[in-house]
Amino acid sequence: MRQVLTASLLACALLASAVHAAVTPLAPGWTAHTVATGIPFPLDNALVVDPATHDLYAITLPRPTETSVMLRRIAPDGVVTTLAPVTFGEGTLKFDPFAHVLYWSGGDHVIEQRDLAWNLLATIPWPSDPPISGVPIAVGPDHQLHSLIQVTVGGLPVPRIVRYDPSPGVWTPETDVAMPPPLDQLGIDFSQSPVSLQFDDAGRAFISAVGFIVRVDGSGSTQLGQQLLKGDLAVAASLAISLGALYDPSGGFQGGGAPFVSGNYLGAIAISPDASVYVFDRGDPTTEQDKSIVVLSQQAVPARRTTWSAVKALYH
Repeated sequence: MRQVLTASLLACALLASAVHAAVTPLAPGWTAHTVATGIPFPLDNALVVDPATHDLYAITLPRPTETSVMLRRIAPDGVVTTLAPVTFGEGTLKFDPFAHVLYWSGGDHVIEQRDLAWNLLATIPWPSDPPISGVPIAVGPDHQLHSLIQVTVGGLPVPRIVRYDPSPGVWTPETDVAMPPPLDQLGIDFSQSPVSLQFDDAGRAFISAVGFIVRVDGSGSTQLGQQLLKGDLAVAASLAISLGALYDPSGGFQGGGAPFVSGNYLGAIAISPDASVYVFDRGDPTTEQDKSIVVLSQQAVPARRTTWSAVKALYH
């Protein structure tokens, strides 16, 4: 499987423009600077940030001397530490800020819970087998692990949000997402379309897939906009919530529909509670090596930034 995925990622890299365009913030008042360089091509949905330390954790392709995809820690000062090989499968990496652990859903029919040194703490069965593409997972404000499965309602496939209950160790149905028009009539096969899941601190779920972004709350579901594909990126990217807006590297979609960043960035993104946005710069499109992490940040940083709510309150 490693050879197949590597070839796919390399093909995406080769399709990029040979003229490299640096990652650039388009929103007023934002700047960009490079955090670290010389990092191999990242897996999609496999970049997270520790909000306490601002360390980044990324799963990337191997270096020429390595035989497996690897977990790497990138410190704020740019020091890159290779931690451990990773079970190679299509999955999602998430950081649990409450338990201070990592979840990786690309294991062998399981979601792995690991400490920050990548020691295995527990395994959780996939919520469905086969799972939705990308095995989307997210830690909600209830401190619980959530995922998506596909069910059939009215003859059409719909995503169902499920929550993992560690005792007795089962997935519990929470919400069948009634897709808003016109998505409700498209019959989207979520088992085949890469999907990502995220929560804000108000408990609202955000589901992102190729072609759309949907917010789910107590009043139902709302289509926030189209997730526009950028160039050769043909997979749904991680969805993150900051300052009440949405960012994704496949189209730079922001809450109002305006692009947030431009340039040759890759399908991995992380946002810290201080609203710093981390993306991978593609660099030389002819190689899987030598990628860079760029942080996009505001020039004027407010003094108080502790939680998502506190951050958003400063700007609304």
